[in-house]
Amino acid sequence: MKILGCCLLFFTAFSLHAAEPFYSAQVGTQVWLGEIRGSGERSDPSNVPSLSFAFEHGFPLLPNLSLRYTNLAERDLAYDALSYTLYYRLIEKPFIGLDTGITLSRFRNGEYLGVDDRTYEFDDNSVSFYTYGEIGLPYLPLMLFGQVNASNYGSRALEYQDLSLGLKWLVPIQAGDLSLHTGYRNSHLELNELSLRETVNDPQTIKISGWFVGVAMTF
Repeated sequence: MKILGCCLLFFTAFSLHAAEPFYSAQVGTQVWLGEIRGSGERSDPSNVPSLSFAFEHGFPLLPNLSLRYTNLAERDLAYDALSYTLYYRLIEKPFIGLDTGITLSRFRNGEYLGVDDRTYEFDDNSVSFYTYGEIGLPYLPLMLFGQVNASNYGSRALEYQDLSLGLKWLVPIQAGDLSLHTGYRNSHLELNELSLRETVNDPQTIKISGWFVGVAMTF
């Protein structure tokens, strides 16, 4: 009888664990209507699109992985940024979540028009500390979220910070979970080695700030 009880206990625990997905994936896209400023005046809001992908699993000690691609293409400023984030989920509750990790951002095809009307190219990497948190609103399918990439640890030639704060609406569907999100995003990119003459007074920064809307699918 004791053996039968232990077997039932084991299979019950196994079935409860199996009911939880061992891994999940998320794909998303975002339209960022950001005001952009380099060496000149701040521009009118312009579409800065981004795509994202995340993979989470149940393996102990191994970090989760997320990717985010952002494309900036303006007359005087441009870059392709691909950010790789390795992170751990420190808190995972029904109404609260907290992630932390490290992000490597690779900037390619960078162009910056200086105050001297010369175009400078840049290609470099930045390593930053990553934090993401979310908290649910009582009795509503809504969550407040914030994401921070800050404290540059990579090359001093390029320093990058990216902050987001927003509201997410969760829509359960048959294929998975759909989330619609909106909020405000601010990024600051410092270019410290553009070979400008010392007599040129140039900010050597690319700032983007503005509202965004997006959608993500988790399955």
